[in-house]
Amino acid sequence: MTDNELMRELEFTADDLAVNRAGQLSETQIERLRARRKRSIGIGIGIMLMLAFVASLCIFGGMQGSAVLLIIGVGLTLVSAVITGTFARYWMRLSADIREKTVSAFSGQLERVVKPVNQRVVTYLLRVGGAEFAVTKEQFKAFAHEAPYTLYRAKYTGTLQSAEVSEK
Repeated sequence: MTDNELMRELEFTADDLAVNRAGQLSETQIERLRARRKRSIGIGIGIMLMLAFVASLCIFGGMQGSAVLLIIGVGLTLVSAVITGTFARYWMRLSADIREKTVSAFSGQLERVVKPVNQRVVTYLLRVGGAEFAVTKEQFKAFAHEAPYTLYRAKYTGTLQSAEVSEK
């Protein structure tokens, strides 16, 4: 596929690619990571507050004599803690990418892999240079199987930032 198709699907510019070749994130890519971090904070807080509210109602109901509601409330509290930890870890990874502003480059022959999760859901993977990249179906289609590529991803989150066809 052409570099223009890759640029469109991965949402990067020639300037972004030039900065990535130097091992750095461009300002546009950093802003995109900041927006993603802000969005993840909002989603995480919303889920945590909703679960905490429902857990509180269940625990209160359990204290009124229903052991089932009490168990459900405790279970929801534990689920909320796990989800909060997951969002916190993702936030820390995004923050590390923003702070360090570096990308990792992976070069080699690209392998396109469709990995079934169940009968209706598949994961689209790109493998190159010993690394695996989960991508959308549209991004997956933009790459040619068994062609040489260089892919650039953020160091900590592993998000694919840009790609280019390499020389053989």
